[in-house]
Amino acid sequence: MTISTLPPAPSTADPTNFAAKGDALLGALATFVSEANALQIDVNAKQLLATAAGVLAQAALNAGLANAGANATAAAAARVAAEAAWTAALAANPDLNPSVRMNPHTIAADVTVPSGYNAYSAGPLTIGEGVNVTLADNSQWSVL
Repeated sequence: MTISTLPPAPSTADPTNFAAKGDALLGALATFVSEANALQIDVNAKQLLATAAGVLAQAALNAGLANAGANATAAAAARVAAEAAWTAALAANPDLNPSVRMNPHTIAADVTVPSGYNAYSAGPLTIGEGVNVTLADNSQWSVL
């Protein structure tokens, strides 16, 4: 994901171009915010995937130990933890399993659908108190 470079900031040392540079910077901020929000979503999804991969690796190690007769209970617990981490990773990044899309029942943090993107959620949904769902220009959100 890329974030567009912001135009140069205005400076009182250049009063002739101050207004034009200020307008250009303010005009670019909406795109910058949308791109930064999209990047944050992507980074969070990848963090969940990395966590899930670590849990799966630990589960495999524990399962190997259990097969050697070390501790079958630990292997079963690791498997349950790995499945929970994978479920969380799928919920955060549904593209991992395109046949099943998941989302929580409550939107608990501010969400912005960036310009040029469509989003959908499965309902019913509750939007938490003080939480904002923002749709940038040229974006849509559907609740199915």
